[in-house]
Amino acid sequence: MDLPEKLLPKITSRIGNRRLVYKPYTSQQIEKILQSRLEKISIIASEAVTFISKKIASFSSDIRKTLHLSREAFKLKREQIMNEMKNKEFKFDKEKHIVGIGDIRTSYDAIYTLPHHNVIKNLFESHKLFLICMALEQHVKGQDFAYLSEVI
Repeated sequence: MDLPEKLLPKITSRIGNRRLVYKPYTSQQIEKILQSRLEKISIIASEAVTFISKKIASFSSDIRKTLHLSREAFKLKREQIMNEMKNKEFKFDKEKHIVGIGDIRTSYDAIYTLPHHNVIKNLFESHKLFLICMALEQHVKGQDFAYLSEVI
C-alpha cells in the first residue's frame, strides 16, 4: 500500500513515516489457519484443505481469499445436497457429501475465471491469432483502438 505517500506532510510529520512490511503467508501457514477454523466441523476433506492452501498461496497468500473460496465451496456443496434432498432417493453419505477437491476447483473457476477468458479459450487458433494481432497493433500505436485494415 502507498498510504504514507498519500498522507499530507503535516500528518506525516506527526505520526512518522515508518512502513510495516508483512511477509505473505506460506501454504503451510494458510493450511494451519484453515484447519483451526474448521476443527470443530468435519465437512471438508483434508486433501481439499491442502489444495486450497497451495492454490491460494501460489498467487496471493491472502487468507481472506482462502476463506472466501472455502465459503463458496461450502455453498456449492450445500446447494448440491439441497437439490438431492428434493429427490425422494436422498441418502446421506459422509464421503459423498463432504467438500472435496472437485468442489474447490468448481468454486475457484466460478470466482476467478472471467467469462471472457472462457470465450477466448474456446476460440479457433486463427481467431486467437487475430486478437493477438489487434492487441499488438494497439500497443505499438499506443492507442485504444486498431483499424482492421492495418491489422490484415
